[in-house]
Amino acid sequence: MIRKKGLDVVVGTTRLSGCPTAREDCLPPKNADGTYRGFAYDYQAQCNSSCGYMMAGGVHRFAGGWAQVGVHQITTTFFRREPIYRNEYKSIRGKKRVIDRRVVGHKQVTTRTTTKLTASLRGNLTAYLNEMGVSPALLKKALSVPAADMYTLSRDEMKAMKIITGESAVRDFVSYRVCEALPAPPHCIALADSKTTVVAASPPMQQKPSVEISTSEVISNSACDELIAGNEKTRNTGRYQDIIHDVAPNRYPAKLILSENRFDGSFVYENKRNAGWKKYPRPIIEGQQNGEPVFENCSRLADEVIGTMKAIVIAADWHRGPNRAKSKVWISADTGKFLRTERTFTAVALGYGPQVGATAVEIFTYDRTIEPPPPFDQ
Repeated sequence: MIRKKGLDVVVGTTRLSGCPTAREDCLPPKNADGTYRGFAYDYQAQCNSSCGYMMAGGVHRFAGGWAQVGVHQITTTFFRREPIYRNEYKSIRGKKRVIDRRVVGHKQVTTRTTTKLTASLRGNLTAYLNEMGVSPALLKKALSVPAADMYTLSRDEMKAMKIITGESAVRDFVSYRVCEALPAPPHCIALADSKTTVVAASPPMQQKPSVEISTSEVISNSACDELIAGNEKTRNTGRYQDIIHDVAPNRYPAKLILSENRFDGSFVYENKRNAGWKKYPRPIIEGQQNGEPVFENCSRLADEVIGTMKAIVIAADWHRGPNRAKSKVWISADTGKFLRTERTFTAVALGYGPQVGATAVEIFTYDRTIEPPPPFDQ
């Protein structure tokens, strides 16, 4: 069905806006058009067990760097059932005779499970994977993993088995920037007024909003959505580095390094004011939750070039807890990741670092050859 409809498949998960991370049963109020606002991401998104076979049906198949595809043996359960009859009797010459018997249901007698595939089922699965362009090595690997376990495919294995066909992630499908292409993909909707048309992304089944939205609101929301997406994509990059400078001469020397951070896999290594490296678990980044900054009143500025890279520039009000700043962010037009941020603080908590009026400049690099630091303080 997936291939027949010409669909692409990407591994991701969704968190509804306004829901705490730990509340999986959370259901916020609906939008006026009956939909829910949320964000998709690939951090710890999982496509396990039979999901991999469904994924194979996609014309193009993707799993971002933080998404997982897992396989294990197929368990087949056999049920032995017996019919339940309703009998009608008639007394003939003093003897009870059945004159009608009908099956009115079944009762389960025994069950049996096995992880051994029949030759026909194995042949059908192999033929299916070949038809979808996926290596039967996927099935071979799955059959080698006990059903009670789960084997997560490495990136190289996913490529070799062709369960993924490219390097895209879920954000490459749901970001509103996808809809700037001409013609726009069919899951995009156009929000228009008499002067300007703004294109935004929506889930494939979403209908046009039943409420009017002004163009200025759409532009602001789109710019903020782009900042949120860029922050999430940056913070969920497997390995990257950032250095934060304080350029306020009235408190610290100009361009004093406030902190240097190296993000690697599940950990972040931090060196504040050259006090020594410390290692912390790396948090899950989900939009504007988990202590991530909130961007408001966003506006798109003229594009700039940083080095040789074209950068999208967005100005916004930034705040994280009680700390607030006027911010400016440079986002790579190619990767959608942050290149540079500037925050001029308007309010700060005691002991936070920069004082009111100070500007913190954060520079991002994505050099995968930079290893985590040598011995550090735990």
